[in-house]
Amino acid sequence: MKIIRIRDKTLFDQFASIAVTNKLTNLNVAQFPDSKDKLKNKFDSIFTNGVNTKNQRVYSILGDNNTLLGYTWINFQKGLCLKLNYIYLYPHFRGKGHSKQVLVYWHKLAKRAHAGYISLYVFHHNAVAINLYEKFGFVKESHESNGRSFYKFSVI
Repeated sequence: MKIIRIRDKTLFDQFASIAVTNKLTNLNVAQFPDSKDKLKNKFDSIFTNGVNTKNQRVYSILGDNNTLLGYTWINFQKGLCLKLNYIYLYPHFRGKGHSKQVLVYWHKLAKRAHAGYISLYVFHHNAVAINLYEKFGFVKESHESNGRSFYKFSVI
């Protein structure tokens, strides 16, 4: 498996579409009818320079023969932490250990960069992801009312 930084606008736009759509599936859209527009605006406000936005990095997750398995998005604060914003695998690539390989990859990078920890948020209903993170060593730090929990993993 390879993790390659996205520098191509077409791939970045594909990631953006998946990220917004995936987030919408985790919200009750009936309660928030304008949520798609708000999410798209929020995404655009984070990625002000698209692929070249400082401190925001989006990567392709590639398998054998450079098959696109999915995407991962991080925010790196040098010497402090690596914030894992996103791991997305296309459905037919799930359950094959790829997410664990992505975590191992980011752990090695965070260790080399002397980051103190890796952090992430996960929706409460995503039992598969929670199980993966806890097995890897992430510890729940807080439980939020918006349906997410905050997890940290000490790199040291």
